[in-house]
Amino acid sequence: MSKLKKRYKNKKRYKIKNEKTIKKNRRIFMISVIGLFLLITAILIKNDLFKETMEIKSGNLPIKDEEPFEVKLTDKITYLLSKNLNIGEDRISILNVSDIQKDKLVMFLYEDSGKNYEGLCQLSKVENSYNIIATSTKEVDKHAPFTVNVMEIKVSATENYKVLGGVINDENIKSININFTNNTMTNILIGEDRSFFYVIEENEIDILTIEVLDNSLKIFYKWYSKEKGI
Repeated sequence: MSKLKKRYKNKKRYKIKNEKTIKKNRRIFMISVIGLFLLITAILIKNDLFKETMEIKSGNLPIKDEEPFEVKLTDKITYLLSKNLNIGEDRISILNVSDIQKDKLVMFLYEDSGKNYEGLCQLSKVENSYNIIATSTKEVDKHAPFTVNVMEIKVSATENYKVLGGVINDENIKSININFTNNTMTNILIGEDRSFFYVIEENEIDILTIEVLDNSLKIFYKWYSKEKGI
């Protein structure tokens, strides 16, 4: 019995020792795999940084995503207006671009011969470009609290719209009320560009008055369309 016990103990010790060796080898293997992974990652990162550095040194900067479509459209409109008005593109500022069915309605400012002008135009899409169908321009009246420019547009055989735009000269004007002949009213807040733009999409409606409001919402000036012959 003593020999059997001794043999069993030796066998058990060998088994325990063998299991410890296997666990140790597994740990060594896992550490080696992790180390190899970290080494490969470091090499890849280093190569990417080196590649970017070489691109910057050689002037080949990474290409950024293309600009939004509306930015490109604004550039196209500026180009068309410069040809139509026979002035440089740098003298034109696009304030607003709106959609009306398949057409574009634009409000813009421009400078010519030392004078400032405001304008409205209608553009119709032709294949991948646009053609200017109608424009309405006038010199900006710097002495008036705000200006009013109205243009009638035709979008179909039976539909005629009105486009309304203006420049705000008085810094006290924070918003405007546009009153219409059908007893409705629209309020427009004045933003940083100090202008307003509105499209009347109903044929039978016309502009009655435009009221300007200050910070306290007090009306301190009123414009009448009949006096201006609109």
